[in-house]
Amino acid sequence: MSQEINEKRGGSLLTWLEGIKAEFHRVTWTGRQELLSYTKMVVLATFISGFAVFGVDYLLHKLLSLMGLAY
Repeated sequence: MSQEINEKRGGSLLTWLEGIKAEFHRVTWTGRQELLSYTKMVVLATFISGFAVFGVDYLLHKLLSLMGLAY
């Protein structure tokens, strides 16, 4: 059945895979240094965001504790 659908579309699996391979050769890949730089930025932003969420959660918990509403 998949062969029938593939033939109706006008190509074979091999043609499709060759097209993918050709497209991969046209892609401009990120260099190693740039990739490491972006990775460091993402990790740093993740930690900063995590600490910010922790800080807000901690402050809200303390505030609610003072009001007698926290567990």
